[in-house]
Amino acid sequence: MMRIVPLTHRYMRIGLLVVLAGALSAGPAGATSDQEVFNKFLAKVAPNFAFPPPKPRVACVCLEAPPVHLAPGFLLTEFGPLVRCEVPGFAADGSTLSLTACDTYVVVGP
Repeated sequence: MMRIVPLTHRYMRIGLLVVLAGALSAGPAGATSDQEVFNKFLAKVAPNFAFPPPKPRVACVCLEAPPVHLAPGFLLTEFGPLVRCEVPGFAADGSTLSLTACDTYVVVGP
């Protein structure tokens, strides 16, 4: 015959702590949507357009007609979800003078 042993308060506390720890580590359900994850990723690899430009994250090469043909640049996000290769122009002192947007490009590295 099987004997049922009552749970002591110690085991009940341990069980409750395990359940609470699991619930707290999981976070609120649905807190991070797929779109939020994608937007966070996009912000890392192609920051929003600004002038002066933010620190480049991903390099690209423009494939459009001259003067930007085969010119190196970096990815930026413009007007929401539009990602472009921006080819920088530099002043004599090395500062960024201009950015030329390029819609046809190849990504060459992180």
